[in-house]
Amino acid sequence: MNDERLKQYAKGPRFLTYALDIDADIHATWSLNEQGMAHCTLQAHNTVEEILLRIPGKVGAMTAIASACIGLSIGMTLHQIAEALRSYDAPVYSGYGRMSKIMIDDITVLNDTYNANPASMMTALETLYLMPTTGKRIAILGDMRELGDSSAEEHLNLLGKVADYCDDCIVTGPEFQKATQNTALECITFAESSEECAQIIYAKAKTGDIVLIKGSRGIRLEHVLEHWRNYRTIHNHS
Repeated sequence: MNDERLKQYAKGPRFLTYALDIDADIHATWSLNEQGMAHCTLQAHNTVEEILLRIPGKVGAMTAIASACIGLSIGMTLHQIAEALRSYDAPVYSGYGRMSKIMIDDITVLNDTYNANPASMMTALETLYLMPTTGKRIAILGDMRELGDSSAEEHLNLLGKVADYCDDCIVTGPEFQKATQNTALECITFAESSEECAQIIYAKAKTGDIVLIKGSRGIRLEHVLEHWRNYRTIHNHS
């Protein structure tokens, strides 16, 4: 119900709605704890459950409320759903990830390199902005693929918003390269490759910072993590 485009389909003999912060069949309010994990108050059928998730940021809250709606639709109680969500551990990703919180030394990294589109990019940037940190918020963003004729406009629109959500932004990919030629924001740096992204973030990121890495599958931004770790290993032993 947070998506105006989907509300038109909420009709017929059998459907359930879900939403964050607004009324629906199952809805939730949410906040973040000191580690950036989502704390949700789920409500459905005059029942309330408090849940601390092991998934970071707004993405965690959105995932929980969608899962809860599916659970209710197949006959689970809200208590059963809450118990399952409390015990859920996100997979440990060795490569690309879906909003996986990892550490590189004392730098928090949100590995969300599985895929990207305009809506998920904004959700990821909101998550970055809301995550608690003692340092800077830095985003590494790769092209959003398969946007057709709207690609140039969508990439330029996104660049126009990043300064509201992070202190520095590194972008890569041919679409972002074209977009950077039409923006003069000082916080945005273009990198030719994942390796150059890693070189830049290795120089920029300091203890206490938080870094979001997100791009479409074809950009394979998990390679940024590989190169970044290699740089730190080499320099820590030199």
